[in-house]
Amino acid sequence: MGQHDDERDHLIEQVFETQHAMMRSSLAAELEPLLDSTLTMQQFKLLAIVHFHGEQTVSGLAEAMRVSMPTVSGAVERLVERDLLSRREDPDDRRVRLIGLAEAGKRLFAEAEATRTRLGRDLLGELDLDALRALAGAYTQLADAVERRLGPSR
Repeated sequence: MGQHDDERDHLIEQVFETQHAMMRSSLAAELEPLLDSTLTMQQFKLLAIVHFHGEQTVSGLAEAMRVSMPTVSGAVERLVERDLLSRREDPDDRRVRLIGLAEAGKRLFAEAEATRTRLGRDLLGELDLDALRALAGAYTQLADAVERRLGPSR
């Protein structure tokens, strides 16, 4: 292994350590709107699945959460009562109900996203122009590598 390989390995480790430390600090700020709610962990997980994966059936949610359908049904019912989730008929099969985020559920995640964006802009604003250019270039290269390895983002 050459000197450049040692330096590359050291820099990669440094990036991971720094990224981990930053994520730990910023995640608490980003999740504050969600953590301030009175949601149980199970309810939060259910909302997050619907938020990130779109409308789901109760059986799909039960499978994703690795719990029984009655457990999910009860949690869905409580979240529908709180206007965080909505239920509607599947147009392709009227016997099936699709579970989606209701407006209040969408607002909850929008608040977390807005906090993350605001924090990110504030932190990036502290970089000088040369550092910001270098970071933008590095992120472009990293995004290209992700696309080559994993395919285009959804």
